[in-house]
Amino acid sequence: MNSAWANDTECGAPCLRCGQGLCPYMEIACNIKDHYCDACLALFDMGEYWCAYILKCSDGTLYTGATNNLKKRIEKHNKGTGAKYTKTRRPVSLVRKFLCPSKSEAMKLEYKIKQLSHNEKLLFKPILGWYSNL
Repeated sequence: MNSAWANDTECGAPCLRCGQGLCPYMEIACNIKDHYCDACLALFDMGEYWCAYILKCSDGTLYTGATNNLKKRIEKHNKGTGAKYTKTRRPVSLVRKFLCPSKSEAMKLEYKIKQLSHNEKLLFKPILGWYSNL
């Protein structure tokens, strides 16, 4: 066992998604901006979570959306049934995704991203607590 970990304690921060579970990671290894409980981490692994996303279209433009199943949503965009904007700009590819604690927060972040320029979208990094300041 690494001695740096010997006396470390669990992070214990509230889950960013559900607000009820606690972050199970050890403080020394915890990524401070992404506190999720074990139950929510399992949902993420299964692809069941809300997120805002940015796609690059075949003409080089960017499309921003929100979904609770990113894989299926991208498939719909590439089949031409996802959105009017992407229908004639296929294929699309994922540029960025942002995990969100709820549908409401994903839609707020989607709106905020849509206000940005092309270059700002590519560089956008939400900070801890972004969803409470929109």
